[in-house]
Amino acid sequence: MKTYIHNNLYIIVYLLIIFCVISCSKDDEPASAEIVKSNAKQITSFKFLSTNNTVLSTDVTANIDTIAKTIIATLPSDTPLSTLTPTIDVSAKASISPTGAQDFTNPVTYTISAEDGSRSNIEVRLISDSSAKQITSFVF
Repeated sequence: MKTYIHNNLYIIVYLLIIFCVISCSKDDEPASAEIVKSNAKQITSFKFLSTNNTVLSTDVTANIDTIAKTIIATLPSDTPLSTLTPTIDVSAKASISPTGAQDFTNPVTYTISAEDGSRSNIEVRLISDSSAKQITSFVF
């Protein structure tokens, strides 16, 4: 009887050791998931802030047409378009080029690059309202 208990005790201890070794296995850690890079590449906001552009007395927010891929802003009368610095917000993890002050006398094309390397272009056009509001000719 003593041998029977003694043998069973060894079996129980042996099973406990195996259980501890199995439960401490690193197999419980999740397999490393493939990281998917973002393909988001949009301009979410395009503004001309008076604090960054001394020729502006107020901030100007542009209208973004994501379907036509154009941005149009109407600036106050006779605003010079040659050196303006826009404030641009883009999708998370995206970047934009060019940056800084631009000459908007002609349309400027911006390229937005997504984290996954894909790109999208959008054209920015500015309109400066003319202050010339006088009658130059009147005939009856």
